[in-house]
Amino acid sequence: MAIVRSYGPVLFLCFASALAAAPKTVWDGVFTPAQADRGLAAYSAQCSRCHGEDLHGSGNVLIGAKFMQQWREDNLRSMYTILRDTMPRNAPRSLSDAMYLDIIAYLLKVNEFPTGTADLALPDTANILVVGKEGPAAVPDFALITVSGCLGPMKDDNGSITAATEPVRTRQPDKSKGDEFTIAMAKSGGTRTLALMGVQYNNEGVVPLHRAEVKGFLIRLPAGNKINVTSMQTSAEACTP
Repeated sequence: MAIVRSYGPVLFLCFASALAAAPKTVWDGVFTPAQADRGLAAYSAQCSRCHGEDLHGSGNVLIGAKFMQQWREDNLRSMYTILRDTMPRNAPRSLSDAMYLDIIAYLLKVNEFPTGTADLALPDTANILVVGKEGPAAVPDFALITVSGCLGPMKDDNGSITAATEPVRTRQPDKSKGDEFTIAMAKSGGTRTLALMGVQYNNEGVVPLHRAEVKGFLIRLPAGNKINVTSMQTSAEACTP
């Protein structure tokens, strides 16, 4: 915890800066009614053929519990990116950025998130979290996640990662590259231990007892959580006791 030793305007500016850096959530009113109305028109023209006018088609993933299971504890940039790269089904990336954002606004409205006074803008999406009404929660079971920690010894297709960070959602199952991997390795202070499954298919070049990034599907079990590994990599840094 930082200790503040100054008062007056400097303290106020620091406090304001900290508030500005805090992420928003979908409960903070991140789109306007007009944007949601435009999203309804875009959805009807581009999406309803598969997903239905009532949004219950194609597995009912756009509304209600399945929508929240798919997106909670993630940010709106992930939602935008996946919509852009996969939809419409036969013509991904064929809509404008503004139209994809309008559709997201419509989806937020039908899922009963509040409206605000400014349209949802692309630069803001990475800093807006999808959470339940009660606030942030643990990542759901079977979500694709990433953790950083100390890779333990491996045997057959099993292993473990200790001193691991809290699992967070990712949409990329493959190894991180460049700055993303550097940031992952800079994370520290984890206290979790997770068992690893399927490591024999993902252990080329990894070194036990070194700092590691592991990605995979989270499996919650009474005896302890596991990761069904999709990728793993280690840095040159050995773990410290």
